Amino acid sequence: MKVRVFTLRSRGKRTPRSEASEGIAGDLRMDSMMHGSEIHSVARLCQRAELSCVDREVLPPLYSPALVALGEASLLLRGFQAVDGVAYVQEWRCVIER
Repeated sequence: MKVRVFTLRSRGKRTPRSEASEGIAGDLRMDSMMHGSEIHSVARLCQRAELSCVDREVLPPLYSPALVALGEASLLLRGFQAVDGVAYVQEWRCVIER
């Protein structure tokens, strides 16, 4: 699904609206991935270069994503992101692009 993601937290702390960015465009993917001996559900934001078959992650994966809110053309996911080996709560506001 083509979306524009706005990250709402930095290292677990809510980012003030005045610091809000323009978001990052990409394809929202929901997968399961092996991490050590455990399987985790993840949300990934990927981009694919033209004439390529390889996806490139543009944000760190969101582990254990949960759908928190659903709007007319957007959704809010909450999960955990790893930064320098530490897991922090992260929220993605995903605006669907058409």
